[in-house]
Amino acid sequence: MVCLLLVLTATALLLRVAYLQQTKIDRPIRADARQYYHYGWNLWRHRTFSPTSPEEHPVPDSNRSPGYPLLIAAALWIGGEQNYYEIVRYAQAVIGALMVPATFLLGRTFLPRWAALAAAALVALSPHLVSMCSYLLTETLFGLLLLTCFLVLGVGIRRKSVAILGGAGICFGGAYLVNQTAGMLPIIFAGALALGGRFAEDRRRYPPMRGLALFLIVFSVFPAAWMVRDYAVLQPDARRGSDRLLKTMSHGTYPGFVFKDPKWRYFPYRDDPEQPKFGESMDDFARVFWPRFRERPGRYLRWYLLEKPYVLWTWNILQGQGDVYVYPVHYSLYDRNALAGLTHGAMKRAHAVVLVFTLLAFIAYLWQGWTSRRGTHHRVEAPGLLLLTLAAYSIFYAIVAPWPRYAVPLRPQLYLCAVWGLVTLLQATHLLRPFGPDPPVDERASAQ
Repeated sequence: MVCLLLVLTATALLLRVAYLQQTKIDRPIRADARQYYHYGWNLWRHRTFSPTSPEEHPVPDSNRSPGYPLLIAAALWIGGEQNYYEIVRYAQAVIGALMVPATFLLGRTFLPRWAALAAAALVALSPHLVSMCSYLLTETLFGLLLLTCFLVLGVGIRRKSVAILGGAGICFGGAYLVNQTAGMLPIIFAGALALGGRFAEDRRRYPPMRGLALFLIVFSVFPAAWMVRDYAVLQPDARRGSDRLLKTMSHGTYPGFVFKDPKWRYFPYRDDPEQPKFGESMDDFARVFWPRFRERPGRYLRWYLLEKPYVLWTWNILQGQGDVYVYPVHYSLYDRNALAGLTHGAMKRAHAVVLVFTLLAFIAYLWQGWTSRRGTHHRVEAPGLLLLTLAAYSIFYAIVAPWPRYAVPLRPQLYLCAVWGLVTLLQATHLLRPFGPDPPVDERASAQ
């Protein structure tokens, strides 16, 4: 099994390196990538977190999170302006490949070996995760950090270790500094674990409350420090993350991603004369949104409650070239290599199956939760936390804009939940024996 995992990890790395070498992106430093580059450049040159271009005097803000620009600044420090781009991309290829063993280790906490390996294989071959390594965007780094958070938190829960739960708080803090949406997860997880500990039959499976308290306290240091920095450094009119959140909320209000003219599909805000005022404040947002909602309440309810959560998990990136390409490409590995193209086609056809089994996993987990209160089953921590993550992000992006690119860092969690759904189905039909965590070493010895 270790050999298979090493082969999978090597395959993932080779696939990502080959993609970097055989894919040409049209103007790769654009849109969000340009902003991240400017932040990184100003950190490198001026020790200032600012999105202003190199030709301008840097003015600090907090419109984006600092974690990824720090990676770009490190690459600039190592390779200069001539080599930083390739350093970041190849570093991301390694980061992307490391998701494979991380997915396997996380899967082994609640899946049989073959199932955990299957989820790791999906991560290795995922065209979304492969292509994302080529862009100067946060998704690859954020994906590995999220997996690390789950691994450390899982160890802390299983060992009921206050210290390790404090370490999990550090991991989530690091993820928060790359993507602030991670800030909702510690609160959700701590609440779910505390609630589960109160109602579960076997309270020993849950961490002590002081461990959860330390987990939240350590995590809270990171957003608190960033807020202190904003208070100390920023001017009153400086852009903040809340400004970007409002802007994204306004971009997500258009049913079907169309305002009036279909030629602006997926870019409806360019067709709306109320933009950008629409997303500049909550007052402006309410002034524009509520009259539109009252005019077509049924359409908007369907958009927010059904269509947006589904769109987030669709295959197509939607904007730009679509498919798995965030920014358009002149050509890619999937066009030029038959074997890579075969993996792309297989993964695309399997995507609907993955979503179906993930939905089955939700149903199975809710059923287990219901029956556990009736004394027939125990709740399972790891699948529950993973499913909570998928649900939390589905709800969050249903409120803002559900661009499928935002779900790419969650592909490992999606694959793990889908495989767990398959395993649960096989167990329910008695085609697979029940699987549980490995017993402690002393229990194995006593059994022998």
